[in-house]
Amino acid sequence: MRQVTRLDPASAHQTQVLTTHDDWAATEVAQRTFDRWRIENFFRYMRPISPRRPRLVRKAPTTSPERAQPGQGEGKSGDPESQGPAG
Repeated sequence: MRQVTRLDPASAHQTQVLTTHDDWAATEVAQRTFDRWRIENFFRYMRPISPRRPRLVRKAPTTSPERAQPGQGEGKSGDPESQGPAG
């Protein structure tokens, strides 16, 4: 593990980044990290101002006494003659 430190010359602010990529140059580590932070900040700041679509919640169908249960409708009784011709 190594630490890469970036100094912002305009504000003299230092940012430290820890990485396990020993084969990358320090500038590559810093650039990739800041690019990722930029994307994360974009979505973080867009969340409160973007309209959200309502979630569609599907509820399990409830059985009511009026609804026919499987095997109890027309032509679906246990009687083989009421089921029509065998195919």
